[in-house]
Formats: sequence, C-alpha cells, structure tokens
Amino acid sequence: MTAARRTRAKAREKAAVVARGTPAALTVALEAGGLEAGGPEQSVAATFAGAEVVRLRLRRPKGPEPASVRMRFASTTPPGTYRGEIRVGELTIPTTAEVQPRAQLRADPSRLALTGAAGADLSANVLLTNAGNVTVRLPERSRVGLLAAGAWGDAFWFALTEPNGEGARRFERFVEGLADRAAGLAEIRLGAARTLDPGASERLELSIRLPDRLEAGTTYHGTWEPEGLRLALRVTGQAAAAKAPRSRRRGGIR
Repeated sequence: MTAARRTRAKAREKAAVVARGTPAALTVALEAGGLEAGGPEQSVAATFAGAEVVRLRLRRPKGPEPASVRMRFASTTPPGTYRGEIRVGELTIPTTAEVQPRAQLRADPSRLALTGAAGADLSANVLLTNAGNVTVRLPERSRVGLLAAGAWGDAFWFALTEPNGEGARRFERFVEGLADRAAGLAEIRLGAARTLDPGASERLELSIRLPDRLEAGTTYHGTWEPEGLRLALRVTGQAAAAKAPRSRRRGGIR
C-alpha cells in the first residue's frame, strides 16, 4: 500500500472530529497528512444532514498548528448537533457540528438621530430582522441611558485633576463627572411585547419618551439593547416650546 493510500485509510478510520460554534463560525482542526504549508492545492467540500453549508475554506497549517477547515452554515440553522463529512482532496473526514444558539437582530436604520425637548414624546420607525437562530422576545417597555457626548473623557480628566488626589476621591470624582453629564433614562415603548422567529422581519413604531434632564443644545448618546440588538441613539436637546399665554376675559360679569 502506498503512503497516500495509507493516509486515506487512516483518515477514514479515525473518529469523527467535532466543530463547535455559532452558524457563522465553525472550525474543524485536521490532523490528516498531506496538508502541509506550501503543499499542492486541495479541493474542499462538506455535507451535513439538516444543515446548509454556505461557505467553506481550507486553512493551511502555520507553525505547530494543524490545518483546519472553517465553515459557515446558514445563519438561521437551529441550535443542535449535525453529522456529516468534510472532503479534502481524496480524504473523507466524518465530522459532527455542534451549533450553539445565537441571538442577533438587525435594524434598519442601524442608528436613530432624534431631536426633542426634555420630557418630549417622539416616534421612530424601525425594521427589525432576526438574523440569528433562536426566537427573540422584545419587551413592551425598556429604558436607555443617555450620556452627553464626551462625558467619559470629561469625567476622566475631572478625576485626574482632583485637588485631593486620593484614590477613592478620584474615583468618586469620576462617577460624579458622569452623573453631571447624564440626561437620565429614555423610555422606549412598543405597545405590546413582540417575538421574532429566526428569519422573520417586522416593522415597528417606537414611542420614545425623552428624560427630564435633557439640556437644550447638548447632544447625547445611548444604545437600545434588547436581546440580540444594539441600536444606537443620538439625541439632541431642544428648547421647550413656549406656552401660549392664557387669554383673559375682559369686561364685567353679566
């Protein structure tokens, strides 16, 4: 038996290798010979029962690390165990892929720019798509903290320049600096809790109540982070509209 045939037989007889990760990142280490750096090009293919392989790449070894195959399943592949095989050239390697849960929502637009006065009620329209592999629940109400732009840097320098430079006092000054630049919590309401299954999309009307400490002319930043989502908010404070004076009734009482 030639060396190449012995290598192929050994690969067929070895126990199945295991790949663990999310659908977007599954890596299989290969210990079979014939895959050294600088070796001849090898075709690579893979099949798994119940899962669609959308991307496949063979990575040659670097230093002591073995060669590996990096796979990507369809993003909505449910969590679970999938059995199949990877074929590299004439080698066939039984493989088990363990897909882990991944919550991921995509928003369009990916960030919101809002302008309003302290305590104002605003609305925004967002299209959410579940690009993960598990059902995601959105609460009816959630809150987002708003900090003035540059608040972290300002608080840091306030702490460094604190005259009473003891460690505990510097930390207190840092926290005080952040508190001074915080507008408070904006409330986001959906009207009712929502659920999005993998692959599903829904357009939502967000009702947003701005915090009472919002200052006119100041820009604030925050992030709405329900399960699997990071939606950036940029809020610019606006002066409250002047109230119209109450009309007075002239003349006596009849």
